[in-house]
Amino acid sequence: MRVLDFSSTFEHQSTSKADFPKRMFNYDALLFSNQTYPSIPIVLFSRQQETRTQPLHHSIANKTILDFCYDVVQLSLCDWREYLKQ
Repeated sequence: MRVLDFSSTFEHQSTSKADFPKRMFNYDALLFSNQTYPSIPIVLFSRQQETRTQPLHHSIANKTILDFCYDVVQLSLCDWREYLKQ
């Protein structure tokens, strides 16, 4: 049986900020520089409005230099009553 090594980065956001994708990338890059395995970046949004992933993408002359994305959990869309019943 093969064991996969990875970590998860969780960040809570209650407001939308333009620099958030870059900040999330910086967190992930710092973690990766101190370990030999990747991390899975996950954002927990608690705002009422639906929020989508804003990938960080840089390319030069049609060559991709950086392509970073993160998963989003929209807490306002989760049914906490249903979760408590489990």
